[in-house]
Amino acid sequence: MSCLPVGKFLAPPLAKPLSDLIRSDNPFVFEQSQIEAFQKLKKLLTESPVLSIFQQGKTTELHTDASQQGYSAVLLQEAEDGKLHPVQYKSKKTTPAEEKYSSYELEVLAVVNALRKFRTYLMGNHFKIITDCSAFQRTMDKKDLVTRIARWALLLEEFDYEIVHRSGQRMQHVDALSRYPVAIITSDTLTARLKRAQQEDEYTQSLRSMIGSNNDSDFFDKNEILYKYVDGRELIVVPRDMQTEIIKLAHEKGHFSAAKTEGVVKQEFFIPNLSKQVQNVIVNCVPCILTNKKSGKKDGFLNPIPKEDVPLSTYHVDFIGPLPSTNKKYQHILTIVDAFTKFTWLYPVRSTSAEDALIS
Repeated sequence: MSCLPVGKFLAPPLAKPLSDLIRSDNPFVFEQSQIEAFQKLKKLLTESPVLSIFQQGKTTELHTDASQQGYSAVLLQEAEDGKLHPVQYKSKKTTPAEEKYSSYELEVLAVVNALRKFRTYLMGNHFKIITDCSAFQRTMDKKDLVTRIARWALLLEEFDYEIVHRSGQRMQHVDALSRYPVAIITSDTLTARLKRAQQEDEYTQSLRSMIGSNNDSDFFDKNEILYKYVDGRELIVVPRDMQTEIIKLAHEKGHFSAAKTEGVVKQEFFIPNLSKQVQNVIVNCVPCILTNKKSGKKDGFLNPIPKEDVPLSTYHVDFIGPLPSTNKKYQHILTIVDAFTKFTWLYPVRSTSAEDALIS
């Protein structure tokens, strides 16, 4: 597929330092970031156009993507060379209200706004909607939709389209339009906390002791913070006590999927066994749980459990976790409650299996 290089996209994040100045709650400060944005926009607006002319009957695709910072779309058509070429781009920064939408709602919003923008091209033509949101197609087939999604679904009824899911790795051309490359670390406070936590963490100190040895030469100190070279990047080594917090910061930027959350973390941080920890964070993310409602058979109603009016007759047993691992690798708490007295026993355990619980 032939597309315009990412660096030439007129994305809303590029103009973000300037557009933020018109918000009533922001002071007007025209400093280095605003000057750079102004100069880049001026340069891009004076370059030669590279868009193709839309032609009826040609294979047409609409690529969309969204993030907490903005949503975007690219309308492409197959040219004489058999490759897809861009016809028009669309990108828009999210409003303060839209920034609070879930990642799924933002993906649908990107599609809806793209259809409104390219309506004159797409009305009456068959085309493909290419998105990295796998839940989009399944949701459009449901009968019971939340009010906002149902209203958007009515607009889609006017068009002749098919939805194709494509992984985020193959959607970087449109992803660049919607995402502002903001680092997770946005304040000196978090940097200072990481520095202090590294000094108190045994794991980090053991890695620091290997600097200069033949065993592992990828670790190095910079401004008294431990880094590791990974694929040409200088990544901060995250101490154990802050690993879950860093993953949450990355995930809650848009309540991304596991793969996308990992990608955000890997831009700046090194965390061992990252995939497993990301899964634990997402499984326990309340907004994601509420958004990704279960399909098929519904959960049953809770029924009261009969109990005697004497202590130690009926017990309620459950596990709490997974929690950050302790030095002895405890990650869950076995909870036992006496139904009559409400007396509670708490036991740290390594897992939720019956065998491990008894051993612990």
